[in-house]
Amino acid sequence: IYREQVSKRTGTLARSARVETFVGGRRNDRWCSRLIIDAPHALPHEEGVGIHAGSTGEGAAQQPANDLNIVLNMLGAL
Repeated sequence: IYREQVSKRTGTLARSARVETFVGGRRNDRWCSRLIIDAPHALPHEEGVGIHAGSTGEGAAQQPANDLNIVLNMLGAL
């Protein structure tokens, strides 16, 4: 779902996303999943650049995309 939601100017961010599933929890009694995004610009894309106190972002400020929040809200509505 994240791959479909994320903006695709170059497609690098969408292609770098993958999901791992594993047995976990406190007693290893449930399936868990982890979304991994390997693109180097994934964090600035999701959190924004130059808008936080002490930000080292140079140039124009970039607002966060919030793609991950949108996907989590979609999953929560199921």
